[in-house]
Amino acid sequence: WNLTASADAWASPIHAEVGPDGAVWVLDWYNFIIQHNPKPSVARGGFDAVMGKGNAHENPLRDKVHGRIWRVVHKKSKKSEKLSLSKNSPKSLIKGLKSDNLFWRKTAQRLIVERGKTDLLPDLLKLIEDLSQDEIGINGGAIHAIYALQGLNAINTTTINVILKALNHPSIGVRKAALQVLPKNHSTLNAFINSGILTDKNLNVRKDALLAASLFPQNESINQHIYQAATSPQNNKDRWLIDATTIAAVRQGETFLKYYAAHSKNINHPSLIDTKAAQLIIKNIGSNESSALAGTLPIDEQSKLFHLIAEFESSLKNKSTPKSMMEHGRQVFKTFCFSCHGLEGEGTVGPNLTDNHFLHGAKKGDIENVIKKGVIDKGMLSWEATLTKEQIVAVSSYVFSLKGKMHKNGKPPEGIKAL
Repeated sequence: WNLTASADAWASPIHAEVGPDGAVWVLDWYNFIIQHNPKPSVARGGFDAVMGKGNAHENPLRDKVHGRIWRVVHKKSKKSEKLSLSKNSPKSLIKGLKSDNLFWRKTAQRLIVERGKTDLLPDLLKLIEDLSQDEIGINGGAIHAIYALQGLNAINTTTINVILKALNHPSIGVRKAALQVLPKNHSTLNAFINSGILTDKNLNVRKDALLAASLFPQNESINQHIYQAATSPQNNKDRWLIDATTIAAVRQGETFLKYYAAHSKNINHPSLIDTKAAQLIIKNIGSNESSALAGTLPIDEQSKLFHLIAEFESSLKNKSTPKSMMEHGRQVFKTFCFSCHGLEGEGTVGPNLTDNHFLHGAKKGDIENVIKKGVIDKGMLSWEATLTKEQIVAVSSYVFSLKGKMHKNGKPPEGIKAL
């Protein structure tokens, strides 16, 4: 069903979002002509259009000035209180943090940080210790108070116990915020583990906890809990928990590998198949990096990490030796190459591999070299550090076999046609 409808031919709602006040805000382009294309003709539109700037057909009915914004609210909803916030009025800032309107909460948090004073620390700690929740389980005051503490660089020996207690707050958002700001060091390690957050009933919080675990110094006790996460049947049904566990193992490096090797006889984790796989993670990512969350890794490390995850997940389904090199190559292709070249080599962002054209040479050895070294200026990574020699040979053979099959949905040819 649609939230908005109108008999006005000019009405053109193009975007809608829930605003900070909880209302739905609709952006209405409000224009009789909203399309650039297709080009009107006598048969379709009643006139032959002239194409102008940006390949948009010229039309005097285009309104390039006006638009409308609608705010959709429930008839029985209460009006959101307008606040007057000032750096010179500390009490107003604390009131702003308690507002049910996200705009006021974020503004109050910003002003608290910008004023740079610590006189509000007792009030902020009191907000964090408040265990209440609203109708949908949010305690906005506690969440923004946590981030205000962080912005003031005030998470220290005086305030850390409140942050640690917040790991068990009834509100999911508060627990997630506490995880993000918690210093990951030896002094907080035991409290982090003992909080039980690595087995939190909310799987989003559990994911964040595993990512947080990856940031702690290498330690056997943290590796024990990462291993337990890897053997959890519930975790193994969730692809994001699988990836989070892998990232945690990557960042713990050799200490995890040793624990893993000693306890992995019955492990059933799609991303951590055996010690060889764990060694491959360490080889490709490195065990001494300081940044850990996948989103904060350099792009080349992100790519390696997620390629490895895909490989490990695939290997669980294909434990037996492939019947032929061609079948092996097909498996490698569908694991690593499909996102750019399509499942059948038809091409997506990468070129069509099923036509008779070549960009970097028509011989099988040329294909192997491209896979090994990549084509950086075209966006193709080097796979030499990720794939084994056998995998490179196999996938090269498979790609070579696709030539001339002419996929019906293939991209237009690129490069030079083979003789």
